[in-house]
Amino acid sequence: MKKYLIIAAAALVASAACTKSEKAPEADQLIPVTFELANYKAQSKAADPSAPAGSFLRINDSFSSRAFLHGQGVDLNSDGTVNGTSFQNFFGSATPWTETISWDSSNKKWAPSVTYYWPKGTQSFVNFVSWYGATPTISYAYTSSKWTATMDFNLATLAADADILYADMAWRFKENVSTYHKDDAGVVGVPTLFHHALSQITVEAYVDATTTSAGLPADANSKWTVSIENFKIGTVSVGGTLHLTNADPGTATTTQAWTASLSSPSSNDITAATTNITSISASAATPVIALKSVLPQTIANTVKMTADVRIIDTNLTSGATHEEVIPLEFTLAAFGTSEWVLNTHYTYRIKIQPSTSEVLYDPAVDSDWLEVVGTLQTL
Repeated sequence: MKKYLIIAAAALVASAACTKSEKAPEADQLIPVTFELANYKAQSKAADPSAPAGSFLRINDSFSSRAFLHGQGVDLNSDGTVNGTSFQNFFGSATPWTETISWDSSNKKWAPSVTYYWPKGTQSFVNFVSWYGATPTISYAYTSSKWTATMDFNLATLAADADILYADMAWRFKENVSTYHKDDAGVVGVPTLFHHALSQITVEAYVDATTTSAGLPADANSKWTVSIENFKIGTVSVGGTLHLTNADPGTATTTQAWTASLSSPSSNDITAATTNITSISASAATPVIALKSVLPQTIANTVKMTADVRIIDTNLTSGATHEEVIPLEFTLAAFGTSEWVLNTHYTYRIKIQPSTSEVLYDPAVDSDWLEVVGTLQTL
């Protein structure tokens, strides 16, 4: 692989970045750029490789980063303020100027495969954009009197367990810092706080056989066979461009969250095969949709969950068999949320009470993602 040297051409600026093959004199005190990793569960070190994907980056994972240098005397005004004329791609890799950041187990740090050094100009700084799981289109431009970065994830289709991560943008960094470490102050670098770019949904169903009504046998004397058929969540945005924007806060060194929006969406239905619920339990849920990654989107009153619940009682006291099909239709917005948002896993539970032919909807969140609790709905 080719190795490159980036030099800011100004009298007061030392080399901004150089490859590991160049031997810098000790007196230069060049400091390699490393990364200090975290996500919404703050952590400073890579996790066990056996840990599930999507919770955090594991030791055997790597992520991508692009960085933008504003060099003293070159890209900054004489007073150190930014201007709209120039910047330098900090990483010396070929277009699109992206480096892969991996865990260095020997030195216990996250670092690019090629060593880069922090600029030595007192006014110089570097801005970092980092991501994992999909390759976005990145732009960096001077807009409305400030430098603005954008990431566009063009997502035509999503795997059921797709996971895309993006980090808060690191603005105006001049050195490695220790922000997220929990137990090892030696883990330093660009603070890289990851979030999930997608939403996830799970739909579960269970039978609650604890309620009886007049004229029906006690639950202990009855046996129900329950199935959910023709399940569908309709008119869901399954494709489109997830657009993230981030503008220079114009202050000191900091990290900053992105603003997200969805454009050019394409719609389809989320469906499931017939689900047979064999466990007569008020707690043991059966997956209808085990896991589905979806684009963040407004669900309002247009996204509906529909299904047919077929209940067969084969052990009535009279010896007869009773069968009933209950059609279900409900808007997801009625559960208390009007949108699926980034970094959030929603679990919808359908509770079926055969003895009263009652179906209850219980939205919840039960993962390591951001938790949102909805309002119980009864049909």
